[in-house]
Amino acid sequence: MKTKPYLFVTILICLLSLIAVRPAFAECNTKDLEQELSSGGWTFESRGKDSDGDSVFRVVKDGTVAMLYAEPDGDLMFRSYFTAEHRLSDLNRINRTFRYIQAYRDDDDDIVFGADVPSWDDSCPGNISDHMRLFFSILESATSLLAERQ
Repeated sequence: MKTKPYLFVTILICLLSLIAVRPAFAECNTKDLEQELSSGGWTFESRGKDSDGDSVFRVVKDGTVAMLYAEPDGDLMFRSYFTAEHRLSDLNRINRTFRYIQAYRDDDDDIVFGADVPSWDDSCPGNISDHMRLFFSILESATSLLAERQ
């Protein structure tokens, strides 16, 4: 007899937690991302969606341009492209020095600095500005290091 009330309470708690968790799995849409970037004070331009369905933004800070690619599941990719001439050893030095950024040459032989931020719960992150600040900070340090080599 005592099991029925406990069973009811357990089922009720499970249902309520499922309802509470459901919004966290919402798709990362362009409008929400624009609102997050605006509230962070970023200068940006929405570039729509790419062929993978990622929302693409061009973000500018102090003349430096970065691209933000936000996957529908909340994963973020930051990229910045440069055409300066550098040796592969310069890019390897960047990769050794900076833990959270990758430096490489793309198919067009441009230098790319990139950082990826996974979303562990498949939700749209609410701290995009924090990741943007970190990316631009590391980017500034990395480009300064490359400028020393020219």
